[in-house]
Amino acid sequence: MKLGNLKGPKGDVGTWWQRNLGSSTNIDAMTSADAGAYSILSGTTAGEMGLPKASPSSFEVLPVGTGLIQIQRTLAPVSEVWQRELYANGEVWGDWRRTDHHKETTEFDGLLPATPGSLAQTAISITTGHGGGQTTGQGFVRGLQRIPAGATRARIGIRNWNPRYNMADSPAAALSNISLGRHNGGTSQSLSWVSVQSSGSTGTEGFLSRWVNLPEGMAGTDVLVAFGWQSSGDVQNNIGYGFTGGSASNAIIGTGAAANTLPFFIYLEVEIPAEVPRLAVFGDSISSGVSASKVMYDSWLDQYCRPRGIVPQHWSHSGDQGDSWADPQGKKWSLYGKDIVQADAVLYAMGSNMIFRPTTPTLQECIDVTVDNIKNIRKHISPNVYGATILPRTAVTGAGETLRRQYNAWMKASPLFRDVFDMSAAVSLDDETLNPAYDADGIHLNTAGYAAMAAAISRLLVEPFQRYAVSETAGRVVKVWDPINQREQLLRGDTGIRDIASLIKADYTVGGECFLTREGSMVHVAFNSLSRAGAGTGNIPVIVLPPGFTPITNIYGSTFRGNRCALQKSGNIYITDPTISVDYLDFTFRTTDPWPTSLPGTAVGIIPYQ
Repeated sequence: MKLGNLKGPKGDVGTWWQRNLGSSTNIDAMTSADAGAYSILSGTTAGEMGLPKASPSSFEVLPVGTGLIQIQRTLAPVSEVWQRELYANGEVWGDWRRTDHHKETTEFDGLLPATPGSLAQTAISITTGHGGGQTTGQGFVRGLQRIPAGATRARIGIRNWNPRYNMADSPAAALSNISLGRHNGGTSQSLSWVSVQSSGSTGTEGFLSRWVNLPEGMAGTDVLVAFGWQSSGDVQNNIGYGFTGGSASNAIIGTGAAANTLPFFIYLEVEIPAEVPRLAVFGDSISSGVSASKVMYDSWLDQYCRPRGIVPQHWSHSGDQGDSWADPQGKKWSLYGKDIVQADAVLYAMGSNMIFRPTTPTLQECIDVTVDNIKNIRKHISPNVYGATILPRTAVTGAGETLRRQYNAWMKASPLFRDVFDMSAAVSLDDETLNPAYDADGIHLNTAGYAAMAAAISRLLVEPFQRYAVSETAGRVVKVWDPINQREQLLRGDTGIRDIASLIKADYTVGGECFLTREGSMVHVAFNSLSRAGAGTGNIPVIVLPPGFTPITNIYGSTFRGNRCALQKSGNIYITDPTISVDYLDFTFRTTDPWPTSLPGTAVGIIPYQ
């Protein structure tokens, strides 16, 4: 075929090529009248025109219906193809994107699964995005969350960013006294603080602290993430429960005011055994627990996860809509960075804000957005996707309510979801109006309502974690995590035999064994060849057993010589009217004392492995 026979919208090849473009060319203003091919002779010119690559290039303008496509093809240093579109009746050009199937080093392929038997990193939100709001100046934050059972180390992430939007981080804020402490359960303070880092800055892409080892007993408990902050610019407020104050220097000092809006996007990154289950939600304000007593902490996801030893992970922002996640390389998809592992499963709960828009979309539009999001969810969050039906809004009828019912019906029949849980039926009386006992504002629920949603997850999505902890700090102890009661349960404990002769009162002498031992909840104490220099009158104390070895109730008995004796709940052992004769006594009993943190006396032999 001859080149002269190739025809385009302006005729043959000769007329398809237009001219060389100069640096003053306004490519945004081009129309279908500018269709054709152009040359750009230098990288400087390409850069001044606003093209994505500053390189000598060819440049094409292609009409498609009433829309346009612009294409840049570079010559050096590497041949690349870039494209953007102006859709029919559009007013704004789309973003430039590379279309020659080359993978940019900045592109994010998604999270990797955890390797069985390894330690994995996962993230737990303290705050998440919402409609907007800023503060400035200085203050402190103490955000509340739960450290999962089995966690060994943690670090703290803080960004001056509202993650509802694919927006740049706001100007850097100075951080101070960054700390982690076990919440005391009643106020805004910690039982004891662990210093994570003395200072830092949110920079342009956030602050991520150093790793710290978690103190014994912190895993599986509520914690406060605390820090002071100062900024002369805007600080982005987000939603989440915690405590705030107006002085950066008081990060861990004094009290704070309870709040469900906290500055910064804050999360905990924790190191856990890969077997600890992780469950995510992709949703909006309802998934984030808005209007609960403690936003995020009382969300239905967190209420479901905590008693089961599951790590909750939020990809949910108040006011969010599914189509705001359309860009697969958008900043929102790397919410917690690239180091965490995939969740074991994710619940798709997005849709309310799109369905109830002022201009109701079509069912097909909602389905298309869901299908596109699930493609990215499988890469960025988890390949195992479950669904949650969309709740009604009190007193809202008409097209939006009709669409909600249609969308829920589609979800239940769709093969995209491994299962769909009917959250709507759990909290609405007639599937149109929220149950008044749960209704907070016509859209959101109270804490009890979110608990009802959690209960609607009617089968296991991930296997609950059973963590065994072995310690030889005080004897040999094996504990298992009890997810129902949110504590470690003693499975087996053995102090071995302890010689406690050094604890005997000064007016007694022991010529033989003076032993104390505890196995599990059973304690045995025995004194052989116990004697006195002189007889006594009344109840004469022999020894006081230390904490960890005291009985449930007073125990009464007699010695080998027939003297009355008793072991009191306080641990005090006494003999009534002891004589100078060598005597013997022992007690075996059950205790409900916590396992001791240290052992009395000295060890006799070794603890056997049984």
